[in-house]
Amino acid sequence: MVLKALWLFIVLAVLIASRLTLAQNQAMPSLKVPCAPAEKCIETGKANSADVTQAPAANPKSQAGKKPKKKKSKKSDKTATPATPERATGEQAPQKNQIQPVPEAPATVTSQPFEPKELANRECPKPFGPFTPTYCREGARPSGTNASTPQAARRGPAEPAESSRDSLPSESAAPAAQAAAADTDVDSLSKEELFGVPKANGSDKGETRRIEWRGFVQNETAYTYADPGHWSRGVVRTQLRAQGGESGLKWKATVRLDVDPVYYGTEFYPQAVRKDQRLDFFLRETYIDTSVGNLELRLGKQNIIWGEMVGLFFADVVSARDQRDFILPDFEIIRIPQWAARVEYFGEKSHAEVIWLPYPDIDDIGKQGAEFFPFQIFAPAGFSQQFNDEHRPDNNLKNSNYGARVSTLRNGWDLSAFYYRSTDVNATFYRDVTLSPTPTLVFTPRHDRIWQAGATLAKDFGSVVAKAETVYASGRYFNVTRLTEPTGVVTQDTLDYVLGLDFTLPKETRLNLQYFQRVFFKHDPDLLQDRREGGVSLLLSGKIGASLEPEFLIIQSVNRNDSLMRPKLGWIPARNWRVTFGVDIFTGPVTGFFGRFNDRDRADIKLRYDF
Repeated sequence: MVLKALWLFIVLAVLIASRLTLAQNQAMPSLKVPCAPAEKCIETGKANSADVTQAPAANPKSQAGKKPKKKKSKKSDKTATPATPERATGEQAPQKNQIQPVPEAPATVTSQPFEPKELANRECPKPFGPFTPTYCREGARPSGTNASTPQAARRGPAEPAESSRDSLPSESAAPAAQAAAADTDVDSLSKEELFGVPKANGSDKGETRRIEWRGFVQNETAYTYADPGHWSRGVVRTQLRAQGGESGLKWKATVRLDVDPVYYGTEFYPQAVRKDQRLDFFLRETYIDTSVGNLELRLGKQNIIWGEMVGLFFADVVSARDQRDFILPDFEIIRIPQWAARVEYFGEKSHAEVIWLPYPDIDDIGKQGAEFFPFQIFAPAGFSQQFNDEHRPDNNLKNSNYGARVSTLRNGWDLSAFYYRSTDVNATFYRDVTLSPTPTLVFTPRHDRIWQAGATLAKDFGSVVAKAETVYASGRYFNVTRLTEPTGVVTQDTLDYVLGLDFTLPKETRLNLQYFQRVFFKHDPDLLQDRREGGVSLLLSGKIGASLEPEFLIIQSVNRNDSLMRPKLGWIPARNWRVTFGVDIFTGPVTGFFGRFNDRDRADIKLRYDF
């Protein structure tokens, strides 16, 4: 009975989403204005679904600093990158004598760490891929292309970080806005004119935008074929987002409902695991935005992303993560938005931000006995194990998080540095030893206070983009194997760094290579990790025909045979629909980062509809 009700809910959600999309498409003006140049049209361009499905799957070529060209200027344009790594506009400034096309319903998107439906730059790849470069994501400015470029480095009027990200031209005003854009130089346009929003009675104050609705319905079904074989996922995710507001104050509200029939109908997992993973309701990004001059203030639940590499988290220190499926879902699903106050300043060639998290979230590690419960220590002979509930920090000002980040642009190099004081989002398993009535190791997950300082850089070398991130962490605890250690953990300062190269290859092919390493200072010999723990990753993706997108990702330790291999095949059968077939293969020792899940190899299929 429960399963029937769940599937009925899924069908109703898809029908409602389809009706919303149909109504939105019918309300759009039937203006067919060609993009210029046509081969670089993006989401606001031609309403041609064939164009969407035939576009490159991923093109890491950085557009950092490529400003809209003036007819009388030939200056080098390798000077601008976007303003923050997680924000996106999906729209761009109309160029001189160019008619701005009418925005259309969002095109097909692939799996992604954020939820953009538009692209930030003409030359950004589409459809969206899980590792599309940051400068193509939500957060890039209208004329910018890398998500941390200072605003003043780009052409056009100064404006708050997301003046266009959350806005679309109103339907009735689109023709007038296009006509005005045809004969107006981009540098003389106001913020509203730049994105096709008309002024009300000659004034841009108090302009109210229509409420905009977006969302998706996604089913992910996974079967763990390692012995014993079992169904491990059947989750249906339904997300709905609304946004609107006035020119001086904008808002966004997002909710998501996850229902997993597997954890209703199986006895394979413990009761605590089934209860934890069968039903979830999430408040996702929900906030208000306002600005004063070069300052922008955002209050609410939000993603704050200071770094992003392929497959793993390094300089992305602010985000909490849903670890119940390890690192297998899209980053969009993994990241948990934080309650935060965020103030940003945009200077001539610099950007600065200060954040405060009064009630920070931590990683969701699930319950003991779950498929990917993150525990690496196994009991020695003669001992049993027991796990207490996770000890979560109290919600008070003493446990609040705070930090700051600055970025600048120098000769085409996008540079940033940050400091972050916080409760560690990662859990450390403290250990107690009891000898009666039977020898038992009792583990309690705890979260310590730590501080982290780091830096990131990015540079566009034509068809190759180089990126690097480094983070120094102090105050974090790690498990040791010796039973004589009272708590079973020791403090270790660490340095993480990662170097990456992104190549744009012929025939819509992308290659990403990374090398990463963690260095332990004052290394304890009883740690599970070596003094230097290194690894490499390779991502290769491409396109076959108009709708097939194969992808292969492998992450491999260089210290031992410890790896994760993920071949995938994406299929785009129709506009806004995507099907992905994949296999996740874990290899390594039981104490390895991947090998601890050696018996969790699985095949999965994802079906997603965006509206």
